[in-house]
Amino acid sequence: MTGDNVVFILAILVVVAIVICIIKKVAKLVIAILIAFLAVTLVKGFMAGKSAEDMLNSTKTDAVYTKQLYNYTEKVKDSVQVSLSAIDNKSLPKLKEENKKLHTYLNEVIELPHGDELKVIHDKYCNYLKNIVSSSDTAVSVGNFTESSSKSMENIKSNLNKYMDDLTKIEEKF
Repeated sequence: MTGDNVVFILAILVVVAIVICIIKKVAKLVIAILIAFLAVTLVKGFMAGKSAEDMLNSTKTDAVYTKQLYNYTEKVKDSVQVSLSAIDNKSLPKLKEENKKLHTYLNEVIELPHGDELKVIHDKYCNYLKNIVSSSDTAVSVGNFTESSSKSMENIKSNLNKYMDDLTKIEEKF
């Protein structure tokens, strides 16, 4: 082995050691954040008179709810985009199909189990989703795509975009 190879190997070892050190510190930080979150949750729960098991179940339910809400937001975004595209392409069958999906998403979101702490967020999310579904219903009812309905469709598209932005803002609060 030449001197260059030895220096190169040493440099690789130093880089690997630094990366491992950074990974360990990040892992410790994540663990510390989780412990702090758990401690705050426990203190809050004990102050409210809840048992440890109730608090653990509530935290688990809220975590699952939050994940499901993110998934539904993505589905709704996709459905709204397809609906907007269907309006642009004057495709009533596609618009009706997406409208049915939006109704299904609304019904499923309303039924999602969540803790008391997330009730306000759940209610706001459902209200915005109802507005999106209502706009989609209006688009389907106007859906013959005549020239007189073009202005209505533009208003509907504007409303769908506005409500989707509002729905996304709620999601960002998590």
